Amino acid sequence: MVNFKKLFAVIGADILIAASIIGLFAYDALVSPQSANPITVIPTETREFGLPDTPGKNPSNQTLTPSATALTPDSTPTPAPTQVYTDNYSASDLTELGYTVLTEKRYDESPFKRVVTQLVDDTGDGARFIISRVEIPGSDDDIITYYVVDLFVNRVTNILTNVAVNSDGELSKDDVAAQAEKVGAKLAISGDYFRNSKIGYIVRNGMLYRDVASKNDYCILKTDGSLVCVDGTSFEAMKDLYIDGAWQCWAFGPTLLTESGNVILNNTGFNINGGRYHSIDITNNGIQNKHPRSAIGYIDDGHYILVLVDGRSEGYSSGASLIELSQIMYDEGCKSAYNLDGGRSAVLWYDGVIVNMPYKDGREISDIIYIKEGGSGK
Repeated sequence: MVNFKKLFAVIGADILIAASIIGLFAYDALVSPQSANPITVIPTETREFGLPDTPGKNPSNQTLTPSATALTPDSTPTPAPTQVYTDNYSASDLTELGYTVLTEKRYDESPFKRVVTQLVDDTGDGARFIISRVEIPGSDDDIITYYVVDLFVNRVTNILTNVAVNSDGELSKDDVAAQAEKVGAKLAISGDYFRNSKIGYIVRNGMLYRDVASKNDYCILKTDGSLVCVDGTSFEAMKDLYIDGAWQCWAFGPTLLTESGNVILNNTGFNINGGRYHSIDITNNGIQNKHPRSAIGYIDDGHYILVLVDGRSEGYSSGASLIELSQIMYDEGCKSAYNLDGGRSAVLWYDGVIVNMPYKDGREISDIIYIKEGGSGK
């Protein structure tokens, strides 16, 4: 005789197991999408901006010599770069090119001493960028060396991002140089490595890749030229407002300046949620400490800042804490600024050259920020 109680119990258990498996697949599909086919976000009309006049070529027509290897601390691009700022120079001593950039800076009021060496001035039909190396002296374990890109575009859509995909069109990862060369970039920097996380609202080139609530800070680059930094709670409460006209949206963080655009002087001022930045179940990963960094900042509509801080290399660059990075972005003239993925991910690439010294030669990541050859985007 059939024992119906046992039979129903077995059937019930099988149903629960099947539901759990289906639930796991559904969760993975929603939270960690493997497809690279995103939902389209239609941006609002893109504003156009004028590019600053280009004062001819560099004083010595300098460019970085293309190479497959990274520049070492004592290597020098050919021909030699021009130093455009030290603390002993006044504005009247600067070259016309250096003055164009440095009028926006707050170096003279900074607690940091620094020497700035211009490496590149490159102008296309839709963008101009000036790359400089900045050295903040200190003891061997406290030197900070970073690279700053003053980026001018005539429209925000010239600031592009690439998402790495494999041969099947699935989300993947690749190193910065390989991604840059694949998309025909002239300049590229590491993004937020969003594939390494399962949370956040992710937009790339006006396309939505993920929409999963996060308490982390967001950085939204809009087609009207603004760069908005906001915490996840505020973002969710007014999402329609923030995503209107979103061209890029990064979900790493934290935000590096106060709401009024000032330096954050204490770690409690950063939204790091008391734990590892991309996970709610792992405690302190030392994101506040000195590390290699990458960051993006906003000076004015059409004028943006990209910063790459080298680190973990005694005698060359220790890296920057969040407080130090906040000060750096303020000194560079930013009104808003945002921390992107750092550590081994932090790489700056220009015209075939890895400009900085990536920690352990860098690593493969999911995405980059780049400017195309010629400067124009979509």
